[in-house]
Amino acid sequence: MKHLKRPGLRVKDLPPIDLVLLTHAHFDHFHKPTLRKIPSPKIAVMP
Repeated sequence: MKHLKRPGLRVKDLPPIDLVLLTHAHFDHFHKPTLRKIPSPKIAVMP
């Protein structure tokens, strides 16, 4: 799926991320290439 617009923020411009909470595994929320770009430490939790 291609984005119609660029994201509002680049991953490198985000503040440090301690926790990533995934509420469900739809591809619009669970985009693996983007999640891999988030620097460690990260914890992904999916019910």
